[in-house]
Amino acid sequence: MSGIFPGNSSLIQQLDKQVLMVLRDGRHLVGYLRSFDQYSNIILEDTFERHVAGGLFCDIELGLNIIRGDNIVLLGELVRMLVNLSNWWLCCLIAEEMNYYLHLYLQDSDKERDQPHMKRVELEEVLEAEERLNEEGNTSVRQQWDFEQQH
Repeated sequence: MSGIFPGNSSLIQQLDKQVLMVLRDGRHLVGYLRSFDQYSNIILEDTFERHVAGGLFCDIELGLNIIRGDNIVLLGELVRMLVNLSNWWLCCLIAEEMNYYLHLYLQDSDKERDQPHMKRVELEEVLEAEERLNEEGNTSVRQQWDFEQQH
């Protein structure tokens, strides 16, 4: 159990890494965790809010944010797998030896590649898609994660 800290001390492992945060009102924020305090209040840098509706998404830049700890529902590190020729052979050997199928996703900094099953669009299109979902009786991702409106 080395490397596991009680309470908010485990946030030390996420410092200076890109994290996804879900808030009580259902908003999804992505940014770099720069600091936190004993109450789990968090400072995120280069933050954007991700809106998702069906297979569409858009990002709204927010910049630097301070998030109160009691508003956080979920926080996790975003991990990107980068493959280059130096570790390609190692990946092949490990996969072959363990008889697993190897699925490699070559990614770069382009956010569309981070979401291969989704399409980046303008905010207006996402809002229209959310309205269509509501009219059909379905809920959007934000509504599904909205703990303040849940009964």
